[in-house]
This record gives sequence, C-alpha cells and structure tokens, in this order.
Amino acid sequence: MKLTQYHSKSCNLNEQLSKKRKELETRVILPDKLTVIDKEIERITRSGIVENCLQVGDRIPDFSLLDTDGETIDLQTLLTKELLVISFYRGNWCPYCNLELKALETIYQTIKTLNASLVAISPQNRKYSLSMREKRKLSFPVLSDPDNQIARLFGIVHQVPEHLWHIYQELQADFTKYNQHPALELPLPATFICQAGTIAYSFVDPDYTQRLDPVEIVSILKQLSGN
Repeated sequence: MKLTQYHSKSCNLNEQLSKKRKELETRVILPDKLTVIDKEIERITRSGIVENCLQVGDRIPDFSLLDTDGETIDLQTLLTKELLVISFYRGNWCPYCNLELKALETIYQTIKTLNASLVAISPQNRKYSLSMREKRKLSFPVLSDPDNQIARLFGIVHQVPEHLWHIYQELQADFTKYNQHPALELPLPATFICQAGTIAYSFVDPDYTQRLDPVEIVSILKQLSGN
C-alpha cells in the first residue's frame, strides 16, 4: 500500500483538527474564554517545557501500566518490536484527542507490518479508557497513567490554573472527573517514536490542537526501518 493511500484513509488529521477548532470557536467557546485558553497556551510555550522534556537521543524511562483489560503492559514487552510509537493524550473528554486516536487506528496495521508497536497513554482511569476504546474501536493498547507518573518522567506534565479549570467545567470537559487522581494537571499531547529504547523522533506542542499526523508517523517509521 502506498503512502498516498494512508493519507486518504486518515483523511489528513491536521485538516480535521483545524476544522474541529473552527467549529468549537464558532459554536461553543465564547471569545473571552478562548482568549484565556490561548493565553495559557502562550504561557506553557514560554515555560520551556518543550525544551526540557525528553529529547531525541534520550533513553525512554522504564514503565509498567495497566491496559483497559486490567492487564499489565511494560516497556520491555513493547520493546520486543524494533520500533515503538508512544502517544500521550489528554483523555476522551478532549475532541482533538478523539480525532487523533481514531486516525492512529487507521495506520495501526501498517505500524505492525513495519515491526513497530503503538501504545496510547493518558491519566484517565481504566473505565473511561475502556469506554473510549470500545466507542472508537481501537485495536492498539490504551494505558492508564495514574497521577501522570510516566508523563512526568517524560517531562510533559503541566499545571492547569484554577480559572482555566473552571472554563473546562463550563465546557463540560472537567478532566478531573475522568482522571485516576483529580489533580489540576495534564500531559501535553505528545508523540515519541523510539528505536531500541531511544527516542528517534518527538512531537511535543503546547497547542493541544496540534498533533503529529499519521502520514508523518508512517513516513518516519519507514525511514527508521529502512523501508
């Protein structure tokens, strides 16, 4: 299957994300609330979190987390494949995360043919992860990261100001109801592509409406595997 066909199946994730943002800004999020959200994105950008998180060439930290079936998935098991894609997402309350996970499903079989593994990680508890996995018909492992323990090791956890949390509540996106622990913090959506336990490519953006398109993931995996 050619790369152009992957593009067709994923329907260009970036276009979907842009469309979703315009829809929410037009119909759901009032201008004053949008201003607060955008200012928070700017604050996170200035904080240096992207520069200080794990970078290309760093070893990924060891971890062991539960999947939606209550089974333990550890790093060593995932590393039996040559390549590993780790996608950190915020939760099924986030419409952008839902679009990303759905798009990842379209390339999962291709990922496996490239001798790679894919795993998605969020701080939400197993009940909500299971609900999302069933609703989105995801076939790759979805793991729960209580208290953002693993996301913290990757250096991508940020605090959510209380005034912004109240806006999330008004938008019916109170992430504290979904997470294992109700702390006012979230992981930045991020994708790490690892080879032999080392980060070979990373995508971390304080703007949660931006994600690494599946087309790019397939292209990177092909380059790393020599295909």
